[in-house]
Amino acid sequence: MWTPRRLRAPQQDRECLAQPPWQQWEALCQANQQLLTAAEARLAGRPLSEWRAQARAELLPAARKYLLAGGETVSLASGPIVLAGHQPEFSHAGVWIKNFALHGLARRLAAVPLNLIVDNDLAPTPTLRFPTWPNGPRPSDPREVRLATLPLELVTNDVPYEEAQFAPDSAFHRLPQRLGPLLASWPFEPILVESWASASAWKLDWPDLTSNVTRLRRFWERQWNCHNLELPVSRLAETPVFRQFLAAIAADHARFHTIYNRAVETYRRLHRLRSRNHPVPLLRREGELWELPFWCWSAQTQFRRQPLWYDGTRQCFRGEENPTKIRPRALTLTLFARLCLGDCFIHGIGGGKYDEVTDAIIRDWLGIEPPRYIILSGTLHLPIAGFRTTAEQLVRQERLVRDLYWTPERYLHDQPPPEELTRKLAWIAEHPPDRAGRRARYRQLVELTQRLRQRVDQLRVDAEAVLQRMRAEVSANALLKRRDYPWLFHPKTQLAEFLAPWADAAPPL
Repeated sequence: MWTPRRLRAPQQDRECLAQPPWQQWEALCQANQQLLTAAEARLAGRPLSEWRAQARAELLPAARKYLLAGGETVSLASGPIVLAGHQPEFSHAGVWIKNFALHGLARRLAAVPLNLIVDNDLAPTPTLRFPTWPNGPRPSDPREVRLATLPLELVTNDVPYEEAQFAPDSAFHRLPQRLGPLLASWPFEPILVESWASASAWKLDWPDLTSNVTRLRRFWERQWNCHNLELPVSRLAETPVFRQFLAAIAADHARFHTIYNRAVETYRRLHRLRSRNHPVPLLRREGELWELPFWCWSAQTQFRRQPLWYDGTRQCFRGEENPTKIRPRALTLTLFARLCLGDCFIHGIGGGKYDEVTDAIIRDWLGIEPPRYIILSGTLHLPIAGFRTTAEQLVRQERLVRDLYWTPERYLHDQPPPEELTRKLAWIAEHPPDRAGRRARYRQLVELTQRLRQRVDQLRVDAEAVLQRMRAEVSANALLKRRDYPWLFHPKTQLAEFLAPWADAAPPL
């Protein structure tokens, strides 16, 4: 049994959540190294140490080859491996911070930083969201603040990232021109303007979603001294060591199936979840066909992801005669990465939660205590001045309006007190013994409250007008200060100040 993590995204500007605190990361990585080195667990009859040596020998050169193909000069280093990963999307700055922390941790440990590009996940239609208002460097009327959206059209929807391509006329290729009129009133220039100008030399008009998004991100990482190895999961999944890992799970399919589902069900019970899809669906069984935690697809399926089934009788994957791509699901990916490849994984909040399930699988499947991982997330608001009303002030104003309606006598200053107040206080002090008396008391209190309400009518009207303005301001602030706007919309200086220090050996905490 494990204790579920209680994680809350940081709310304040430039606030970060780090569990455990940065000062403990080095000790955590060293403890993981000792645990994994000393582990006597065997996977498919082979010691875990052999799997880790093979994974390192195959995957680090693959990562170097991937970056060299993109025109980057990369040298391989020795030492432990620290990992992070995310989908190839325009994430918000609080997610991007993991890449810089990855580099900083590797510097401190003399380790190899490897970022996994999770291109095996399903790619939703990329949509950029940002706040907009009519005129001026800052909004003057909170009711005019709107959440704008700009979809970046794909050729085919509902396919994995590695198969996703921008449509020829996608807004992505002309993003600065498309967004120019909408962002004209902003008090700063978003980094996307310089990003597109700088990227013109290396074919930003390629249709491939993953390459374009990754190259834009890495361009700025290099500017800010963040140099990680990178490897798409699609390439990781084609290596011999990963195929052998898949075969090891298939060979132990019945026991693994039970352990996997038990871990998911325990997670749901501890977190009081009723959804059948959260954090992941249970694996199914249909006779001698066992669903494994992998996806597969091919050109014949129009690149639509299908569950991977294992035939326990024939000992083969269903449909393996087709040119099928096999990719890990979320839990399987981190299971492989944490056991066979890295010494420490940096998760965001979502990954940190679901990997509690991976911990349980490691304990039951291999009989060892799982290596610990790091959770890191941050919040960076757009530098747009909001409105003065805070959520606390709104609560106080709502209470005032409520009191003016139900207890208007609290706001009367007549001397002597009006007759209605004297009578109301007398009725409040009454405690009739029977039902008829209590009903009469209630009717009197309602009538007297209505008459007292008339005496503060103008005050109540004014307070309600203020309340409506405050609600509009708080609503506008919620849009202006959202934490999930893509990093493209922040100014370069602000991003550099927030992210770059994390690439140092000692981040600013």
